[in-house]
Amino acid sequence: MIIDITSENLEQAEDLVSEDILENLKNDTCTGLLSVNRKEEPEGVLIFAWKNRSSADPIRSEILLFSAETSEAGKELLQHYTEMIRNKDCICSDFEFKTVSAAEEAALKDAGFQMTKQESRDLIISVSNLIQLKKLITKKPPRHIASLENTMWLEVYQGLANCMFHGFKGIVDNISEMPLDWYEKKLSCCAEADERINGLFLIHQLPSGILMPVMLACIGPDYQKDLMYMISTAARSALELYPPETRILIRRHRENIVLLTKKLFPGVTGETIIYGERKEVRE
Repeated sequence: MIIDITSENLEQAEDLVSEDILENLKNDTCTGLLSVNRKEEPEGVLIFAWKNRSSADPIRSEILLFSAETSEAGKELLQHYTEMIRNKDCICSDFEFKTVSAAEEAALKDAGFQMTKQESRDLIISVSNLIQLKKLITKKPPRHIASLENTMWLEVYQGLANCMFHGFKGIVDNISEMPLDWYEKKLSCCAEADERINGLFLIHQLPSGILMPVMLACIGPDYQKDLMYMISTAARSALELYPPETRILIRRHRENIVLLTKKLFPGVTGETIIYGERKEVRE
C-alpha cells in the first residue's frame, strides 16, 4: 500500500530518509510517498520536488530519493508517483543517485526511466578549498556589499523579487517564502544600489552541516564585479567562522555556474553518479 507522507506520519519515514531530506519534508519543499506492507511496516520510499513552478520555465519533477526493498514495492511507488504528476504540465522527471539496487533498477526501467552514468551536477568542496580564492579574499569589498546580519527581511524579500523579475531563480522553488533565519546570515550577503538590493548570495546550512549556496544573482551595470565581491565576502567569512573540513555543496544548475566553478576551482570535478530521466506525457 502507498501512503502520502504528512506531518502526522512523518515519523514513519524518519529512518528511511536523510536529515537533509527530512528538513525539506518539514518545510513542504518536497513531497513524499511511503510503501508499507500489511503490518504497516515501511518497505520503500519516494521523495520528489517540483522545479520551475514559480517561473516561466517548463515544469520538471526531480526525484530526490527512491528506495525499495522489492521491485514490487518500487513499481507501486513509481505508479503512484506517475499518477500524482500526471496533468501537472510536467515535461520530465529526473534524478541523480549514487547507487541503485537491482530491485530499484528493475522498477525504474519498468517505469520508463533511461539511466546512464555521468558526472554529478553537484560539486563538493570544503572550506579549506576557499584558500584558492586568496586573490579575491584579500581585496576588501566596497561599502555597498552588506552581510545579511545587518539587513531586514523586507529588504531581502524585495531584493529577491527584483532578481526573480529579471529571470534569476534559486535552487529551491519557494525560496521567497523562506524565513530570514533559514539562511546563514553571517555568510549570506547582498549588493545594494540606490538604496535597493540588486544582488544576492544566499547560503543555507543543511542539518548535516553542509553549506549550500541556494541563490547567486546580480543585476545592474557592475553585476560581474558585484558577484565576485559577494563571493569573496562569503568566502572570507566561511574561512573565519567554520572548521576547514566543513563541506560546501555547489549545485551547478545553470551554465553560468558551471563556468564560474571552473574559473574558481580549476580541476575540481563532481563524482560519478547514475542519472535517470523520463519524458512525461501530458494528456
